[in-house]
Parts: sequence; C-alpha cells; structure tokens
Amino acid sequence: MFKIHKNHKIFTFLFLSIIISFCLKNQVFADNNFVNNLKNKQLALSNSQEYYKNANHIFFNDESGGCVNFKNDSNFSINVSGNTFQEKIFSGLTSAGFTKEQTAGIMGNIMAESQFLPTRQQDCSNKNTCWPNGGWGLFQWDKHYDGTTGKLVGRRIVFEETFKKEHPKLYNKFYKPELGTLDKYQELEKDPDIDALIKFQLDYMINEIKTRPVTNIQGYDGKTEYEAIKSATTLEEASKIWVMSFEIPQGYNQKWQWDKRAGYGQEIFNGDYTSSVSNVVCNEQGIIGPGGLNETQAKKFTMRYGQDQNQETTKIVEAWPTGCAGGRLSNCVAFTQFFLKKFTKAPAVNGNGEDIVKNLEAQGVPTGTEPRPLSVFSFSYKSEPYGHTGIIMGINQQGQYIVAQAGCSTNAAGKGNGLYGSGAAGIVVSDNIGTATLGGNNTLKYAYLQNVDINLLNQYVGGQ
Repeated sequence: MFKIHKNHKIFTFLFLSIIISFCLKNQVFADNNFVNNLKNKQLALSNSQEYYKNANHIFFNDESGGCVNFKNDSNFSINVSGNTFQEKIFSGLTSAGFTKEQTAGIMGNIMAESQFLPTRQQDCSNKNTCWPNGGWGLFQWDKHYDGTTGKLVGRRIVFEETFKKEHPKLYNKFYKPELGTLDKYQELEKDPDIDALIKFQLDYMINEIKTRPVTNIQGYDGKTEYEAIKSATTLEEASKIWVMSFEIPQGYNQKWQWDKRAGYGQEIFNGDYTSSVSNVVCNEQGIIGPGGLNETQAKKFTMRYGQDQNQETTKIVEAWPTGCAGGRLSNCVAFTQFFLKKFTKAPAVNGNGEDIVKNLEAQGVPTGTEPRPLSVFSFSYKSEPYGHTGIIMGINQQGQYIVAQAGCSTNAAGKGNGLYGSGAAGIVVSDNIGTATLGGNNTLKYAYLQNVDINLLNQYVGGQ
C-alpha cells in the first residue's frame, strides 16, 4: 500500500510561498517580490499510483526506500547495473521502458548473436567476417563487401564512426580484435568501464530502431521497429520481430530460427533478474536510483551542503561570489555547480541561472521540457534578468517534484532543516513546475544528466 508523506494532507490544499533569488556569476540580485504559489493536488491514497502512470513520469522513490518504474518510454538515459552481462543488459533495456517480455525477446537474440559479450567479433572465416569486417558488439553490427560493387557496406560502418566520434576513450579501449573472443568474457565482465560500453550500444540500438521501418514481417505497416517491439505483448512476438526485421540472420524467416531465439529469451524471462532491476531503481541499500532522492534524502543533501563541514562544499564552489547575505553557498548557480562537479561528469559551464541548461546543451548534454529526476532546471524571468537554476532531486509517490535549490533572497545560511529558506539550500515539493508556478517565466528547460554517480550520492546522504 502506498502511504502519503506526513506533510501532505489529503483533500486539503497546501500553499507554499517561496522567494527565489536571481543568480549571476559575478553578482547576485534578489527579487523579494518573486512569490511561487505551489498548490498540491488532491490525491487520494487509492489513486496515487494511477495518477503517476498517467502523468507519464519515469520513477518515484518513496520514503520507505521502495522505488517504482512506471515510465514506458525510452526517451531518457539508459541505466545499467548488476554483476553479469545478462543483468546489466536486462537492467538497461528495462530502464529504457521495455517490458519484461520485450526485453527477454530482445535478449534471446543477443544471446544468439554475441552471447552477451559487448566486444564480440564474428568468427573469422573469410574477408567478410574477419576483423575489421563482419559482425561486432552485442547486436553484431555488420560490415562486408558488396558482391556486385565490391564496396564495403553495412550498418557497422556508421556504428564504428559514431562510436569513435562520440566515445573515443571507450573506442580506443574496447574496439580491438583481441577482445572479440569469448575467452575474454570474465575479464571484461569485471572491467570498470564495461557499463559505459553497454550503455552506448543499447542507446545506439534504440536510436537506430526508432528510424528503421519494419521489414520482412506483416502486420506492422507504417511502424518503425521500435514501435513494433513496443507493441509486442509476448516474448515470442518481440523475438520474431527482432530476428526478422532487425537482425535478419541466415534462416531469419524459418521456424527453427524463431524457436531457437525465443527459447533463449524464455530462459532470460524465467531467470531471476530482480536484483538487477532493483539496482537500476534503487541501490543495494534500497535508496537512490534513477528515481532520484525521496524527500528525506533530498533534505539531508541540502543540509549537508549548507553545513559545509571541513569546507567540503566551499572547496568545490570557492570561486563563486559572496554577494548573498548568506554567503556564496546561497547562490543558486553555486548550488547547481556543486551538484554537477561532485556527482556527475558533465562539462563545466558558467553563466546566470537562466544560462545553465542552455550552456550544458551547447556542450552536448541532452535537454528537454519534461522534468525528470536528477535533472538540472533553468528558467528566465520576464521582468528581471539572471533567472534561476536548481536540481529536480526526485519525484514522490504522489507524483510531486522534489526541487532542491539555493536562493539569495532568503538571507539564510548554514545547515537549516532541509526546507527552502531555512539554510543555504533547501527543498520545495510541488506537483507543478510549469510556467504558471514560476511567476511568468519565459522559458523552463531541463538538462538530463548522464552518468550521475549514484554510489557517491548515496554516501553523501548517509546511505538512508
């Protein structure tokens, strides 16, 4: 049963007024007239889960540490966890919104193609299969000589170019013929960078199938492979779509090939991958995952930030101005920069509060208009310059956003109690982060951070 946090009363409205400061790199301006009235929705205990589904959010993280994934779409960062290749791939595909049946259908094909080895090179038998040609990777992207023109053709060509351009370090480390054999399985499974390699391949595959029309199989006219797979309700259907349209191996249109791959998929479906899925959503202590932080954890985060014990915060934002009455830690940009520098590999960006997401986007960080857990927000204000920024820390089980921010206008400093206005930083919980709640802003945009260090984040809030 879902529980309502003690600060939320059912069938009543709670109005929270917050004053958000405007942040400038070298100067801070406070707008004491900026009031954000946040109104909680009346959500009964019985319909909170249904609301969350309809709201099309990704995850929420409740106060008991139980995390739930309702998002059935792949338009967000893939998350990989687990100990084995199977667990990592299973967690990645399910985090991308594929159902268990769809995931098993895809993985049965991966088993047939590469045995789950992300660096698998097709066995060498002729010039079309020997390195650097033939199939490579989880899905055996292929490159071979055309029998008519004699030119190299195949999807591996673009895959290889994309891999080298977007992830040169991974490319140089893993794209080698000597790593393509199954005897490297155990060694690579323990490699600290293997999760990143799997993420890239899964993400590349999803982007690929979103543009490829279904071929060789009837009943999916006008659909992309992605749309067809997402419509599959059984493991067998998903597997058949995959083998006939995406992989197209020898015998792709024969029952023995369908049965073999569906059989592999059934083994995956019957396996216990609960731990890998829960690790995607919550870590081993049952706390933080792609669903972000719950309210207790978010408060602990802002309190530790403001406490600045042994100057652990100041050392990261020491170059920031001290124009706020509460000191540099009360600067909204300083707060966002602290999160970026300590817990992510996002590129360093500067600017006013309104500039942060725009500048991250210019550096290649994905952005959008949908609030997501562990994303950065920025907005500009019609009547004042500089804007504001902060972090969407998580979503609670009522579908409300947990927003963490610093703000000069509160004149607050130090640890506080975790609520906005009590210390250098704090949280506000709201069911609406739309333009109406932000005082008539011009733009509201989010940067979707990738490779957030969940383990470090968990340690920072005390593992609870």
